[in-house]
Amino acid sequence: MMMHGFCRLPCTAMKSSAQVTWRLLNWSLAWNQLTGTIPIELVALTRLTNLFLNNNLLTGTIVNELATLSHLATLFLHNNHLSGTIPKRLATFSSLVTMNLGCNQLVGTVPSELAKITGLTYISLHTNQLTGMIPDGFAASSNLLSISLHSNRFTGTIPQNLHHLSNLTYMCVDNNQLTGTIPSEIALLTCLSVISVIGNQLAGSIPSHLAALTRLTQMNLQANSFAGTIPDEFAALTMLTNMGLYQNRLTGTMPSILATLTSLITLDLSINELSGTIPKEWATLTNLRYMSLYHNQLVGTVPNELAKLSKLSFMYLCHNALLCGNIPMGLHLESSFWACTDGATSTTLLSSPCPTPSFVNEMLKKMLMNLNFIEHRIVTVMTRLVHFVTT
Repeated sequence: MMMHGFCRLPCTAMKSSAQVTWRLLNWSLAWNQLTGTIPIELVALTRLTNLFLNNNLLTGTIVNELATLSHLATLFLHNNHLSGTIPKRLATFSSLVTMNLGCNQLVGTVPSELAKITGLTYISLHTNQLTGMIPDGFAASSNLLSISLHSNRFTGTIPQNLHHLSNLTYMCVDNNQLTGTIPSEIALLTCLSVISVIGNQLAGSIPSHLAALTRLTQMNLQANSFAGTIPDEFAALTMLTNMGLYQNRLTGTMPSILATLTSLITLDLSINELSGTIPKEWATLTNLRYMSLYHNQLVGTVPNELAKLSKLSFMYLCHNALLCGNIPMGLHLESSFWACTDGATSTTLLSSPCPTPSFVNEMLKKMLMNLNFIEHRIVTVMTRLVHFVTT
């Protein structure tokens, strides 16, 4: 059912034929310009298993009456203008597998009752105005594969009992107000592929136990207050494609052991207090496209061995006052990006301007879009699986 222009969500269709509504299993009105509220008349769709109302202009609250749809496996209400709180009665969705309420205007806390949905594999509440702590009760949802809570106002710490989510592959809690550190129990999530905690107030040392997560492809710890050195144990993360540690308080030298991470595409260690030289061993990172080391305390020259990085297009070295010498011959950096230092003795390095805060923010947005793309792929796979099971 495709609609063009601005239309209200129809409720008459649910009244026209009791026989049809009783049989309806899948209903998708996504990606239109539907306005108005979610109609209470949805309760007539007693056998509905998949409801897609996402990417519209719906307003009002999430009606309690939805809880009567006891067969519902998929509930997609994301990318609307829904407000109010998340109803506790959603916990009665005993068959629910995937739920996405992201990109709305929801407020209040996340009901702990949601933990009663034991079959839930995917939950996304991102980009709302939710407050309070991340519920410990999520740990009871042992089937969870993906949890996305980014861009809210959550406070407190990352729950220690999340280690019960033994199947979890994706965890994103970016851009909240979380404090404390990353609990050691996270190391038990051996299926985890993405961990992203960007833009919180996490502190302490970067836990070396994260090295136990050998299936990690993305580690995004940037824009926090982590201190200490980069753990040598990270050499075990050979599937890692993205390591983002920028804008923390990291010290010590650039670890040469990162040379084992040959799958790396993005390496961002900028805006820290790292010292020493750029390791020549990094020449093994032949898949690297983006390297940002600016605003540290690096010395010496850029190793000529890095000329082997034929895929490297982005290289930021500015604000390392004692870094000097030549950019290695053979590097083919994109002309619209920078490889620069502001060292007084550096006369032959490229002198293009360093990335501005607005440019860095734009790169952050692109990274978040990448995370959202991964999340979207997870949703797509889960939706197809649910559709296959219920048809």
